[in-house]
Amino acid sequence: MRSSDYAFKAIFLAFKFYTEFDEFEASARGAGVDIDLRALLPLHVLFYEQYKDYAVISLKDYDTHPETIMLLSRENTLVYTQKQLADRDFKMFKHSIQRDFGESTVVTLLLLKASLYSCQKRFEQVNKFIDEFDEAPNPNVDDLEQNSKFLRKLTDRVEDFLDLLIWLEDRKVRQFNIPLVRYDYDVLMAKAKYLLDRCHNHRMEMQNIRNDLEVKVTRELNKRIEYLSDVVKKLTAVTILLMIPNIIASHYGMNFQKTFLSWDWQYGEMTVIAFSAVAMAAAYLLMKKRDWI
Repeated sequence: MRSSDYAFKAIFLAFKFYTEFDEFEASARGAGVDIDLRALLPLHVLFYEQYKDYAVISLKDYDTHPETIMLLSRENTLVYTQKQLADRDFKMFKHSIQRDFGESTVVTLLLLKASLYSCQKRFEQVNKFIDEFDEAPNPNVDDLEQNSKFLRKLTDRVEDFLDLLIWLEDRKVRQFNIPLVRYDYDVLMAKAKYLLDRCHNHRMEMQNIRNDLEVKVTRELNKRIEYLSDVVKKLTAVTILLMIPNIIASHYGMNFQKTFLSWDWQYGEMTVIAFSAVAMAAAYLLMKKRDWI
């Protein structure tokens, strides 16, 4: 377990960061928190709620350890996270921290920034995929579907994040004093809205790419069907042509005596060959006229 207190310029900050959940949970119990914090770990959505004496915010992002749980109260600001915040991050708010609920406000703002930044990094990976997909000679449709699903989940995550920012402002949470960080909060809100707009635009773009691929695949499939149909039609025509002499010749293979089909006639063979040729030519011309060959 490792917990740390941030300090700079002789200002002691009372909030604590925990990287071990058991220690964080024990500190929360000691602070009078009676809700099941462990139930927040398996959640895949953002959770935030205002209670009588404290507020709980659970953030989910795309770092290696995505869980960040904040417990905000007047006496304690406890955070379970794997993120590292440098002293320079707090120096920007050295005056705000000394105000009422300044510590909980600044810590919440910095962790919100870190969470949004992880979403932005993940979005840029999707954006890079789209650029490379457009230029790929043989694009992989499965990769497109996978990134499309992830972008949908990312869009939902950013929407939840934006709802959290609105909740913090509209509900006027005591532990988050927005006037202390108004400018940075407005910038954070603007970035979240911008990212959400880009997510929606890229989802539409990926849908258009999918539609274009479907049209392209359909056209290629239709061409193959037309080609196979043409081949089958020609093979059928050739088969019919070859069947004509076979049918005629089969009559002369019958075991009959002294019929008009007898080969005793000296011109019988030539007559059969000529008749077969004429019949084949007539069939060929008929099929050619109907564009079967």
